[in-house]
Amino acid sequence: VDTGSLIMREEVHIFGGFVGNETVRAQRDWDAYPSIIDGSVARSGEAAYHVVAGADNATVDGFTIQGGSATAPLGPPYASGRVGAGLFTGRNSPTIENCIFTNNTGSTIHTHSDSPIVKGCTFLDKSYDSVIVSYSSSPTISYCTFVNNTSGAIRASRSQIFLDHCEFDGNTVAGIGGAIYSYKSRLIIKSSKFINNHSDLEGGAIYATDSNVYLTNCVFAGNSSESGGIVHAVDDPPGQFGSLSWLDVLNCTFADNGSTAIAVSNVQLDVKNSILWNPLKTEISNPNSRTNVHVDYSNIEGGLDDVFGVDLGGNINADPKFVDPESGDFRLLPGSPCIDAGTDYAPRSDINGVNRPLGDGIDMGAYEFIDFDINGDGVTDAADIQLVINAALGYDVSPMSGDVNGDGRVDAVDVQLTTNAALGV
Repeated sequence: VDTGSLIMREEVHIFGGFVGNETVRAQRDWDAYPSIIDGSVARSGEAAYHVVAGADNATVDGFTIQGGSATAPLGPPYASGRVGAGLFTGRNSPTIENCIFTNNTGSTIHTHSDSPIVKGCTFLDKSYDSVIVSYSSSPTISYCTFVNNTSGAIRASRSQIFLDHCEFDGNTVAGIGGAIYSYKSRLIIKSSKFINNHSDLEGGAIYATDSNVYLTNCVFAGNSSESGGIVHAVDDPPGQFGSLSWLDVLNCTFADNGSTAIAVSNVQLDVKNSILWNPLKTEISNPNSRTNVHVDYSNIEGGLDDVFGVDLGGNINADPKFVDPESGDFRLLPGSPCIDAGTDYAPRSDINGVNRPLGDGIDMGAYEFIDFDINGDGVTDAADIQLVINAALGYDVSPMSGDVNGDGRVDAVDVQLTTNAALGV
C-alpha cells in the first residue's frame, strides 16, 4: 500500500532547523527556521496515511510534521482506522525529538510492541483520536507539551508509559480521561503538570482501569470532570491479576480541581508528602470494601473525615500558602505549614530539580521551598543577590549560604534564582 510516508532507515539521523550558514549542528534553531515534513499531498495528491514511518535506532529531530490522515486499514495485529497520522512506529523504536505535530487527522503517533523515545515535542493536533496511542509498547516521553487536543492526549493499552517533565494543558474528551486513558497499563509519571484538562464523564486528567499509576512531583490544577477531577482509578473486576491496581501519589500538588480530586474503586491508593487543596470539594471518594486508602504526611483540605481509609500519621489540614495559585504558581511561601512537614520517603529532588531537603526536612508537595532571603531581613532584594554573587566568587559569607538550590555549589544558577525571586519572577 502506498502510504505516502517518509520512511526512516536504521542508523540514519535527520535534523531540521537550519538556515544554511551553520558550521555545527548546535547553531541550528528549529523554532526560528522551521523545517516542515508535510504529508498533505504525499499520496498521489492525497494526504499521507502516516507522514513518517519509524525505524530502529533512527532519529527525526527539529521538524514540523503535519498533514497526515491515517484512514487506511492496517490489518492484524494493528487496529484499523485512524492511527499514526504523524508517525507510525510499526514495531520499530525511533527517537523523535524537538518536533511539532499539527494538523494531522487521526491519532498523531501510534506505537505497537516497541519502545520509541519522544522528547521535547509539542502536540497541537485537535485529532479524531488521542494524540499518542500505545499498544503493548514502552514509550519514553519527556519534556513534551500536549495542548488543546480534543480527543485526549495519550491512550495506553497493555503498555508501560514513562512520562517525565511533560505538560498537559487544556486537553478535553467527551468520554473518560481528559489527558490520559490507561487500560491494563503501567504509568510512571514524574515532574509533570496537568492544567485545565477536562472529561465529560470521569477522570479530568487521568482515567485508569486495571492499571498501576505512579505520580511523583506532579502538579494538577484546574482539571475537571463529573467524577475524579484529577484521577479516576478503578479495578474491574477487582483483583483479576491477584491483587488490586495501584495509585501511588508521592510529593504531588493538587489544587483547585473541579469535582472530587481522586475517585477510586477497588484500588490500593497511597498518598504521601502531598497537598490536596481543593476548596469546597471532596478530596478522595468512592472507597469501598476492596479499596485501601493510606494517607500520611500530607495536607488534605477538610481532613480525612470523608475517607474510609487509614491515616498513617503526619497529616495536616491547613492553608498551604501557595505563592500565587491564581496564576498557577504553587510554590510555597515562607511560613507555609507544608515546609519541612513531610517524611524522608521522598524523591531526591523536586519538580524543578531542586535537591531535597533544603531545610530541616522534606516539604509536602511538588516544590521544595527555597529561602531566597539570604541575610534573613525578611525581604529578598539586592543585598541577597550580592551575597550570592560573593559566595559564587569564593568569598566567605558564613554563616549564610548562597547555595539556594541545594546542589552543593554556588554558581550562576543560584545568582539567577535569587535575582528572579527579588524581581518577583
